[in-house]
Amino acid sequence: MRALRSAGYASVALDLIADEGLSARLRRLGFLRRLQARSFVVRPLDLEGAAIEAVANPRHWHIIDGDLDI
Repeated sequence: MRALRSAGYASVALDLIADEGLSARLRRLGFLRRLQARSFVVRPLDLEGAAIEAVANPRHWHIIDGDLDI
């Protein structure tokens, strides 16, 4: 971010799904959440019990645009 600011960039966009800790850090750095959000759907086919709970927990996710091809 410092390098981008030094280079004269006025804004940076980051599409991200992350836990609250990372989201809070980004807000402290000056990032704002856009009102229009992209949907993300996960369908764990062969998981049971604790594995489903782990996948459903947003604290375990960090997804950026480069990950959307999975």
